Amino acid sequence: MAGLLSLVGKLAKKGYPESVARKIATGQLPMDEASRLARARKMSDMVETTHYGAPDINEFMLPDPPRPSKHGAGVYSSTDNTYGERYIQGKDSPAAYGLLSLGKIASKQDVIDAEKQVLGLPMGERPMGSGPHWRAIQDILKSQGFTGMQFGKERVVFDPSNVRSVNAAFDPEYTGSNILGSRMAPTAGAGLLGILGLTEEDLD
Repeated sequence: MAGLLSLVGKLAKKGYPESVARKIATGQLPMDEASRLARARKMSDMVETTHYGAPDINEFMLPDPPRPSKHGAGVYSSTDNTYGERYIQGKDSPAAYGLLSLGKIASKQDVIDAEKQVLGLPMGERPMGSGPHWRAIQDILKSQGFTGMQFGKERVVFDPSNVRSVNAAFDPEYTGSNILGSRMAPTAGAGLLGILGLTEEDLD
C-alpha cells in the first residue's frame, strides 16, 4: 500500500492528475504506447505535431489579454518536427514537445473558403485588421466543427484542451484541465517504472 501511494505521488509530481495517476499505478490505464494511442483514437481523430517553446511548459493556455498571432489565437505546432526551430533561435534553453492535436482539423482549402466568406461581407461588417480578420475566420471554422486548422506547415489548435502530450495517459474519464503530463518518453516493452522514468528507489 505504501508503495502504491508513493508511486501515485511520484506520478502526480510528473504532471499526471491524481485520479489519473492512481489508475496508472493500479494498472487500470496501461501506459505502453499501443494502449495509450488506442485510447486516444477512441477519444478523437489525432495528428502528431511538434511545438517549440520554453523548457518548463506544463499546460497550454491562451494569452489573456489576447495578443496578435500569425493566424489568430491558438496553440501553434507543426507536422514538420524541425519547422519551429526558427521561432526559438536565441531563446534560453528552448524545448521541443511532441503533441497530439485532437478533433477535426481544417485544411488549407477550408481556411481559404472561410476567408472568402469573411472578405465577402459588406464593408460595414467586414473585420478590419489582421487580428479581427483571423478571429472571424476561426469563428467560421469553429461553427463548421473544426477544432483547428492546417495552414502550410503550421497547425493551429483553437482550444488548448484539444492538445495532448504524446506521452499523455488519455484517460477517457478525465475531464479536468489540460495538463500535459509527463515529458518522459515511453520505451516500447518497458515495465511501468521504466515507461514513466521511475526506479524502484522512487517507491521508497
